[in-house]
Order: sequence, then structure tokens, then C-alpha cells
Amino acid sequence: MLERIVETSEQGGIPLVLKGVEIKNLPAGKKAQLGQQLSEALGEHKATMLQYDEQQVVAIMDESHAVVVTDPTHSEMYAFAQISPWSDQHSGVVAATEFRSWLSKKHGAGLQVLRGAVALNQQQYPGITLYAVAEEGNARAHAVLLKAGAKEVPMPDSMKVVLKAGEEPASVKIFSLANVKPYQDVLPFPLQVLQAN
Repeated sequence: MLERIVETSEQGGIPLVLKGVEIKNLPAGKKAQLGQQLSEALGEHKATMLQYDEQQVVAIMDESHAVVVTDPTHSEMYAFAQISPWSDQHSGVVAATEFRSWLSKKHGAGLQVLRGAVALNQQQYPGITLYAVAEEGNARAHAVLLKAGAKEVPMPDSMKVVLKAGEEPASVKIFSLANVKPYQDVLPFPLQVLQAN
């Protein structure tokens, strides 16, 4: 693991995982830059992903529901995701949360942003299960989710309450992220080790 991190460091620094308020507190110009990059990347997946323009992405960041993996200067987005609360129609209580808008542009960053979203969900919605909804044919996403510890489950009642009758998508798989290890902000060794080498 140390070799991989040192290699990453030599290639431009250790990728940073920013969650919630950490993204909200980025300078407006950096958020706009990352928002534009995400909007352009989403454009390559128009048939399978919701489209957001730069302003909509920045609004998600400002709501503290986003997770982004960037380079150390926050100039290049490697991966993005958001968590979205699903509230009960009658009580307004958050019944479940959804891991969504998951996009990775760099190998390994998708897993980092997934674990970052799990950590953010634990901070913002303790005790509420985070679910991922993935297209049935998206084998790559399924593989990453399963490798991370996600479990495929039937559509939970807590998610059905926000759907109208008959709206349950037939071409998706639902994954519980309850067993996915959250991202840890702490390196497994002191950062000085990298700087000394």
C-alpha cells in the first residue's frame, strides 16, 4: 500500500476526498471549476445518468450532500457522487438515503468516493441506511459495489414510500451500503514518511 501511495504522490500528489461541508467551504471558483468538469463528464453518459449543469452541481456542493475526489489543488475532479435523502411522503422523516450521480474519471477514485459517501451519510444521517441504485446492465458499477461490501437487496419499503404506485424501476438493482467501510481521513502512517522519501 505504501508503494502505491508513494507512486501516486510522485505523479501529482495523493488524491483528496472531500465530503459535505469540506466541499461547501471550497472557494467559489474551485467549485465552479469542478462543477463544469462534472457537467462535461455527465454529458458523456446522457442515456444513463441525470444531467446537471455547472450551477446545479455547485448547488449540490453547497447543500453539503456531495463527495468529490480531487487532485491536491482541487483543480481536477477524479470522481463525484452525492447522497440524497428520501423522505416519507406523510411524515417528512428521512426514511432512506440514496448514493447517486456516481461518476469516476480515474481508476480507484470511484471506490474512494463511494466510501466517502458512506462516511458522509453516517455523519449527516446516523442510523439511516444508504442505498445505491444501479442499472441492471452496469456490471462495472456492480463489481465495485460488491467488492466494497455492498449487498444486493430488493427495493426496501423505506425507498418505496417516496415512489408513486407503479413507478418502481424494473431495470435497476438496489444495493445496501450498510456493510461498506467508510472512508477514513487518516493515512495509515504519518505524512512525514512520504515527505522524507
